[in-house]
Amino acid sequence: MLFSVTGRLDGSTVRRACRLTSVCLSLSFAGNFSFAFIDAATLLMVWIWAMRREDRTIRGPLAILLACTVPGLAVSLFLTMSVVLSFPNSQLGYGATSLGQTFHSVVEASFYRLNPNILSPLVYPLALQLKPFLLPALLAFCAGKAALALSRREGGDGWLVSFGGFLTGAVSIALGAHWISFRLFHIPLPLDRTALFLVPLPLAITGATGALRPSSQVEKVFHKGLTATLLLLAVYFICCLRLTYFKEWIWDADVKSVYSVLAYYNHRYGVEDVGCSWRYTSALNFYRAVSGRETLAEFAATPANAVDS
Repeated sequence: MLFSVTGRLDGSTVRRACRLTSVCLSLSFAGNFSFAFIDAATLLMVWIWAMRREDRTIRGPLAILLACTVPGLAVSLFLTMSVVLSFPNSQLGYGATSLGQTFHSVVEASFYRLNPNILSPLVYPLALQLKPFLLPALLAFCAGKAALALSRREGGDGWLVSFGGFLTGAVSIALGAHWISFRLFHIPLPLDRTALFLVPLPLAITGATGALRPSSQVEKVFHKGLTATLLLLAVYFICCLRLTYFKEWIWDADVKSVYSVLAYYNHRYGVEDVGCSWRYTSALNFYRAVSGRETLAEFAATPANAVDS
């Protein structure tokens, strides 16, 4: 990792890292247009990082700027430019109206629904009671350890501090840009799947903070508390694992059973046309294709069921 390298890096190495980052961020944008702000903020932080390690010549800043922008623009031109230019404004209506709603959607999805098939009836209610304390404890231990680590000047964890600062800056800039665009242009703030970047990046910041070596008894207390909380969170998330559905498409959890009923009516009574809501068409058509034994017509949302009920 480049953050772990001390001293001044070779100029070609810096520019190579900038080009690779530019391509990766462009692919991230191609995968999800809502990541535009976090990708741009990350690229800005990479540019700042590179400028601090490059020679302060006229050629240096220009070469870094080109390395940060040209490869990503080339990938975007090839993959997404035509889609972006024709992107309908109606697709910008999904989102939050406050940062509190944004954070709440991420927390709710992260802690969504313990699996009763994993936890015993005795442990299940205890886990539910523990849930409200996990995230506040994590934030408290992480903030406390980070503050103590930054207050001391000695230590060999400078690259971890730089890495954590890099990610913190990227997330802060992205959220600020989202908020400004919401206030000025009424573009909704990230919500649910459009706020996915608020999971891995803060988790990486927490990991960098946890990896800092404690140098005092107080730091050791925060270090052990942070480690224990992360362990409890990992166990909690494992207990939320499931195979049949995920949060945003929970209504498809029982579609396999529904299709077996439809298959029965098809074989027994010759039923071929079944109307359904758009929520179920993709899943039903999947089971229809996998089975291949029914004469059911392809499922499509009927006008009466085309809107949410």
